[in-house]
Amino acid sequence: MSQELNKEEQLKLENDFLKMKLMLENGAEFGRVEEARPIPLELENEFLRNIIEFERNWENPKRVKVFDKIERPVHFKPVMEIPDDEMETAWNDLSAYLQQYGISLDACSPNINKRELYRFALEELFEHEMDDINIPGMMHGFIYDEFHPDPEYENTEIATRDCISRIFEKEPLEWMHYFRESGVQLNDHVSLGYHQLKERINRFKESFEEL
Repeated sequence: MSQELNKEEQLKLENDFLKMKLMLENGAEFGRVEEARPIPLELENEFLRNIIEFERNWENPKRVKVFDKIERPVHFKPVMEIPDDEMETAWNDLSAYLQQYGISLDACSPNINKRELYRFALEELFEHEMDDINIPGMMHGFIYDEFHPDPEYENTEIATRDCISRIFEKEPLEWMHYFRESGVQLNDHVSLGYHQLKERINRFKESFEEL
């Protein structure tokens, strides 16, 4: 029992030392968080070590092609050689292979199918350079849309999620990043300015118990 207690005490001291190291060298701040259950010392230790390793890698960043990062595979067929009925399996195999090296590829737009993701990975992503940081459990996430934006999807999302939904939720409208600053028409009100639009929308919200 005493030996186990000493082990816990040593781990706690090491965690305190790692926190102090991060505070002094990297300006980290560790607030006091009230948890229903305290974080296990082993998990906290792994977390702190991963942060230190990330900071060490970041101080001397190296760049590497994705193709080199994943050890230059040659067994993936060109996209044009894969029949439609085999495409889903081919993409799943490629995605699983990438994840073995801590790399993920996804798309936000629903207009991007698995064939296009597969093509993009082999023909474009493999040639893309990335930070060569190796930390257990860390994923390098790539989003297809950042390379090939889908204006129709993005504009629809902005209009519905960041404009219309903001109007029809009960909370007062504060954040208006995607609204024009002037020349806005709202029903019969034309050429509204930023503050005029905000005032009218919030007045509308106040008229209802819920929306």
